[in-house]
Amino acid sequence: PWKSGMLAPGQQPGRWSARGALKPPVEDAEAFQQQIAAIAREFGVLRAKGRVDVTGKALPYVVQGVGRRVDGYFARDRDSVSGRLVVIGMTGLDAAAIAARLGGELIDGHASS
Repeated sequence: PWKSGMLAPGQQPGRWSARGALKPPVEDAEAFQQQIAAIAREFGVLRAKGRVDVTGKALPYVVQGVGRRVDGYFARDRDSVSGRLVVIGMTGLDAAAIAARLGGELIDGHASS
């Protein structure tokens, strides 16, 4: 299972919540993209961005979401770190529930700030 934790504070304290996640390889890039879109709708995610490895593929899959719109593509290189996903939402974003939905857990054990 992957683990998530706070990567950076929100840009405006008291208004935003940012969470980062480490994700093991996914089996299906399209299904992962659809899963992120469903989580965005359900939890009110404002932004999601990251790179994940896909089983059987040489390059990582880049996923970027703004609101309910989520796009993805295979990277052209391996220069950046893969296996990370950052999810940003308003204060009160239920990071523990999102981690559970993706089969993970919070590293820092904190609720969203």
